[in-house]
Amino acid sequence: MKGKVKLKRGEDYYVKILLGETAIAEIMTPSPVCLKEDDPFREVPRKFREHNIRHLPVVDAHSKLVGLVSERDLLRILPPRKMRDGSFNFDSEALDAIILRHVMNKDPFYMHADESIGKCLSAFVKNKYGAIPIVDNDMVLCGIITPIDILNVALQIYEE
Repeated sequence: MKGKVKLKRGEDYYVKILLGETAIAEIMTPSPVCLKEDDPFREVPRKFREHNIRHLPVVDAHSKLVGLVSERDLLRILPPRKMRDGSFNFDSEALDAIILRHVMNKDPFYMHADESIGKCLSAFVKNKYGAIPIVDNDMVLCGIITPIDILNVALQIYEE
């Protein structure tokens, strides 16, 4: 990590309390856009584009988390063609040949909604995650959190 910020004791204390006592549930995106494990792979770029997101949790028929696919995974698996207008296009036949459950991350890191933002922030920084699925005790997907969600909290505090 780059240099540490030196905070005054009072500021340090309140930031630590905020991060340690605020639950992920308070800032996560509930009921996130996701894929079913049997969905055709062509749904991946469509959902990324339509919902302006970069991570898609994958669930089974009982809404239990079974995987995660990111925009980076998509670009690694099947690079798009750049069109004359500057947009990107994926070969639909090539997309249809890919089986989602074979290329998704089958063991994604996840957290629970009652865990702290601080613990979540630590996971983001130490592991360079772009998103963390949030599950209940039965592994049912109940949300997703990204570093932007935490930055939005920091911005809200700054602007108040």
